[in-house]
Amino acid sequence: MDDCAPRDSEPLVLRRATIDDAARLFAWRNNVVTRQYARSSEPVDFAKHMNWLAGKLADTASALWVGEVRGVPVAQVRVDIDGGTALLDYAVAPSARRQGLGTAVLRALQREVMLCPADSRPAGILAQVKTDNIASLRALRSSGWVAEGEPVGGFVNLWWMP
Repeated sequence: MDDCAPRDSEPLVLRRATIDDAARLFAWRNNVVTRQYARSSEPVDFAKHMNWLAGKLADTASALWVGEVRGVPVAQVRVDIDGGTALLDYAVAPSARRQGLGTAVLRALQREVMLCPADSRPAGILAQVKTDNIASLRALRSSGWVAEGEPVGGFVNLWWMP
């Protein structure tokens, strides 16, 4: 995916994920680098992935988006709401890495959250990132996420407060 970093005239946009995204999300999830930085590093089989995806799409406490540049899917981002806070999960497609798209998808998520009425926004969104995931830590910090406390169990907690 050459030269797909968004420009002002061609920003990364989010659209809600659908079941039609299953194969793409499955491939991204099982990518070796994605798994290296995920909470669960084991590969997932397709049937299990399909059950998980159907559940997430139906869950009113979760929101899953696909980030696109010029109509090309380049990332996924999800928030799972628990009480007044939300937990972040995001990944950039293997073919689109190292182009600033992590920051772009996070900023697109922030715009999406800010479109929600104030009384329906989460109080904060928590990202739990492995300490050696330098690209993700850089993208989060450059998008206004703030680290909280010392790393625990190999993870850094970063918060964004809408």
